[in-house]
Parts: sequence; C-alpha cells; structure tokens
Amino acid sequence: MVGPMRFAFELIANETSVQFKLIRAWFCLIPLPRFLAPRLEAIETACECGWDVLVQFSLPLLGMLIRYEGRVLVDPIQS
Repeated sequence: MVGPMRFAFELIANETSVQFKLIRAWFCLIPLPRFLAPRLEAIETACECGWDVLVQFSLPLLGMLIRYEGRVLVDPIQS
C-alpha cells in the first residue's frame, strides 16, 4: 500500500533469491488495466553478509521514476 495505490504480488522464490512480480494494481480501490498499471520489479538475493536488494518503479509513458539498489546487512548477535 502506497498512498491511494494498492499492489498485489506473486512471490517467486528459490534457494538464493525472492522476486516480487506485480500481478495487479489499484488506484483508490479501482483496478487498473495492465497498460495503465505501474511497472514494479523487485528482487532480493542472498549474499554472504545479508541480502542484495534491487527495486525499480516506472510508469507507462513516463518511464523509470525510481531505482534503488543496496544491501541489507545482518548484525551478528553478540554473546
């Protein structure tokens, strides 16, 4: 949920990654047809110290608006 937008995802997982595949989008609870829906790509991939994350968000006619790439680090538990 992002403001008036709602999204439904299919999660595709394997041993090392999880991909979020956008399957539906709503604006103010009104379903958007595919050609008007935003394009959202997100994938998390396991790495030695945590997860690598890639998120891309684009809109039809406008193109890519947001791209985030980074790493989520695991803080080891102190004994």
